[in-house]
Amino acid sequence: MVSEWNLRSVLVREELKDTRWYAAQIEKYRDLADYPNGGMCVPLFKAATDSRVRVLLNGVGGDQWFEGCSASNSSGPMAGLPRRICRFYQLCHEMGLPAALRHAGGRLRDAFTQTGAVPRWIASEFARKTSLADRINSGGTAETVEPGVQRLRTLLDSGWTVHANEANERSKSFAAVDGRSPFFDRRIIEFSFAIPEEQRRRKERTKVVLRNAMRGLLPEMVRNRPGKAEFGHTFCQALAGPEARRSFSSLGLGKIGWVDPLAALRMHDRAMAAHSCGRRAAHIWPLWTIFAMEMWAERFVSADTVTAQ
Repeated sequence: MVSEWNLRSVLVREELKDTRWYAAQIEKYRDLADYPNGGMCVPLFKAATDSRVRVLLNGVGGDQWFEGCSASNSSGPMAGLPRRICRFYQLCHEMGLPAALRHAGGRLRDAFTQTGAVPRWIASEFARKTSLADRINSGGTAETVEPGVQRLRTLLDSGWTVHANEANERSKSFAAVDGRSPFFDRRIIEFSFAIPEEQRRRKERTKVVLRNAMRGLLPEMVRNRPGKAEFGHTFCQALAGPEARRSFSSLGLGKIGWVDPLAALRMHDRAMAAHSCGRRAAHIWPLWTIFAMEMWAERFVSADTVTAQ
């Protein structure tokens, strides 16, 4: 990109933060800390300020509105499932395998097709008292809406999307930088809803309409790149410290009845075991949410207050 457009590049190294940095954020803002993949951008914002750059454009929203939905590119009751699980489920029935295997195949199918379910790490009584299942499914899913459009609706209504954008904006504001997200322009979002799914995704090719629009403007190796950078290691580094392990071993959120402490601890241990072996860790986003909430609750929530409410 630098050579194609004759740009001046500025090398900024990522800066992984420790638990003390996130705790200081909580104290300062009296709110949840940044996400680790946002915290690593602090040096970037500082470099922009030092270079007297006041406005930063980003590509947030490109994935949300134009990545597409894999389920829209297949058909049948197992549309969108990983191929190996689909095949395993089919073989269980075609070969007349024992009932236990057929049951296992059915459970895998159900696990991957389940939507709008209450996360298992949420305490069941807390979910019941707050009618969480109803709130998660409050938008409903019309049978006539294709999966791609339903995915857009879910992302647009997602609390994750709102909070991540707010945390990112907070960090930029603290650095005296004005962040702009062109893909979150209402006209762009409306355009995404209006186009057919094949303009978002065709089999494994995502962001079809964007790639086509950039023909002749981006280098081909960039325009046709199948993947992108992944920053899961920033979450794992923050969750692998002794403070995080102690928190998950004795969750205050479990004591006040918000989180299932055993489920959260198992998730944490499995994720850290995978990370230590060089494998991709699962559930890093909910794990960070639990840890961030735990640090916040330690400072601003008491069990007596929760009981009274």
